Amino acid sequence: MALSAVGGCGSGGPFTSSVAGKAAAEPQPVESQPAEPAGFDECSLLTPKEVAGTLGVPAMHITLRETLTQDDGTRLAACAYATENTPGVAGMVVNVVADTDAERFFAPFKKYKNVRDVAKLGDQAKVIGYEAKELKAHYREIRVLSGHTGLHLWYSYSDAPGGMPEADGEKVALLLTAAVEKLPEQVTITSRAVEGACADVDLAEISEVVGDKLTTSRSVVGTAGAAHCQFSGEQAAVAITVVSEPERVKRMTVAAKDVNAPDVGDGARLSIGASDAGQGPLYATVNLEDKVLKVIAAYGPKVGTVKQPRPQDQQMVKAIAKVVGG
Repeated sequence: MALSAVGGCGSGGPFTSSVAGKAAAEPQPVESQPAEPAGFDECSLLTPKEVAGTLGVPAMHITLRETLTQDDGTRLAACAYATENTPGVAGMVVNVVADTDAERFFAPFKKYKNVRDVAKLGDQAKVIGYEAKELKAHYREIRVLSGHTGLHLWYSYSDAPGGMPEADGEKVALLLTAAVEKLPEQVTITSRAVEGACADVDLAEISEVVGDKLTTSRSVVGTAGAAHCQFSGEQAAVAITVVSEPERVKRMTVAAKDVNAPDVGDGARLSIGASDAGQGPLYATVNLEDKVLKVIAAYGPKVGTVKQPRPQDQQMVKAIAKVVGG
């Protein structure tokens, strides 16, 4: 995952988004795709029932679907799972990377010293484990290359009670073994029609603000208006999460002292994250009566330097809030 949104781990893991992907590809236009196109579905490799059985928990839920073009030019599709049915929360993410090779696919692991090879898994597999001691959180990552398709599994669990169970390398490897067996020979990542709260957002307006035509979409619908959806293009992407679960809404609501966009929803905070390019991403948290809206936007290069939220950024978030706040 390339980007994590603000939102706290809680018992179910962080709110996550992969909207920082860039580079070239040829995604299909959103409007030309049927609601359920034939072909590859990234969430079909591991069903929630399979994941729950392997991890030994009563149930798992699909909480996030995303797709983007990575910096190395490869196309990625992600499916996230969690023990709670809250869109945007992820305890485990399976990323499927199409048309890749060993040099590009394993490059992110070069920064780690504790990388180990995994035998008898795909054509080549490597695993790492690390911790965030201040958060009492633990992470496992396995990358598996099978032909020209890569599978990257990211798993997180906390020392706090509830949420994702502790998972050793054997359990994670079992999940990826099952996923590799279901991989088609050729993976083609296309768009899917957006469902739920994001279905009526003005994609043309959003594309104009982020400086790239957003052509590929994914969505997951929860209860009480909750949803996670993501739109991506060749060089930019936007992720939208609507949170309705009362306890999370309470924790995530922007305090009055932190509001810097009072006319957006019931008050919002917008900020620009630090990056080497000085170009975002944009982070926005919006209070919406009994819900909270999260927006993360990664800009395309033609937008130029962005160090503070611009008027058009605020207008975009305001328009999204009006659509999803009902």
